[in-house]
Amino acid sequence: MKLAKLIKSSLGATVLISLATAYKADALTFNLSYSSSITSASNAATIEAATQEVANFYSELFTNPVTLNININTMSNGLGESNVNLQLYYSYKTVRNALITNDPALYQSSSPSTSSLPTTNPAPSNNFFITNAEVKALGLGNPTGIDGTFSISTSQKYTFCTTTVTCSIASGTYDYDAIVEHEFSEIMGRISSLGDNFGNGPTYDPYDLFRFTGKGVRNFSPSTSAKVYFSTNNGATNLKTFNDPHGNGSDPQDWANGTNDAFNAFSNSRVVNAFSSVDLTAMNTIGWKTNGSGTSVISSSAWNSTKLGTVGSAVGAVPDPLVLLGAALGGGMFLGVSALMRRKSI
Repeated sequence: MKLAKLIKSSLGATVLISLATAYKADALTFNLSYSSSITSASNAATIEAATQEVANFYSELFTNPVTLNININTMSNGLGESNVNLQLYYSYKTVRNALITNDPALYQSSSPSTSSLPTTNPAPSNNFFITNAEVKALGLGNPTGIDGTFSISTSQKYTFCTTTVTCSIASGTYDYDAIVEHEFSEIMGRISSLGDNFGNGPTYDPYDLFRFTGKGVRNFSPSTSAKVYFSTNNGATNLKTFNDPHGNGSDPQDWANGTNDAFNAFSNSRVVNAFSSVDLTAMNTIGWKTNGSGTSVISSSAWNSTKLGTVGSAVGAVPDPLVLLGAALGGGMFLGVSALMRRKSI
């Protein structure tokens, strides 16, 4: 628990510019605020354009009619980091009902997804948190202020892609757009708690409900030797294996090494980490709705398909850091957990 570090991180940015992109009423919108460390950079326009392009992509993809307020800042190590504000506490019944009510088509009684949400709470406790952004998506409230902060490292080099050009991920650089996708999705609720204690005993979050080690066998602990995977049909199908954070200092909700993916825990340089159909499924399960053509949006998006990367010779895999969590408790009490990101050579 590193409260001082979290508070410094969340309060240290001086926001100078705020950009909001307007989309139709049944679409997600973003209000992005850039700190002086971004706006004073020599390539500030490029950073802001690439960041906005990810926001536009998510707005095209998701139809929840809510606005997310995200600060954009810098950090000195790793690749990227998300600082997430959240709400405590919700019961399992509230979480389950909100997920089903929010997207009846996904969680209809005949859907395999519903089997992952039994009427009886499968988690070890009845304490759940939900990020501010996900609270909005599920219609459980409309928290004010910042929903989260995305920080990009100044210690790495990046390739910035937009819809207007076909670009290659250059040697020695990382896919900036994928990093933004990754961190924005965490602010939107793609995180794990797995028993973190915020002062009222072990706490979990909605995404924890989709972790399995076998058919009908759930995992609610970061301490396990078993392979944990993402499943939406009560563990019958392994859609993607979760990262094992032990020894690599990264997030348990990210994907394990394998196919390059925006939600992977690690990335090599000079590779495209595209937003995949499994990434879309993950976001759907925690409340982010699509218009029924989400997969086609992914495959046809100029931004997602014009990035041309090759594996090449990697200079090293860099993990995404653990998420910083800020919890609002009634009268404004602020809690946090954090961990530093470490490089891992391969």
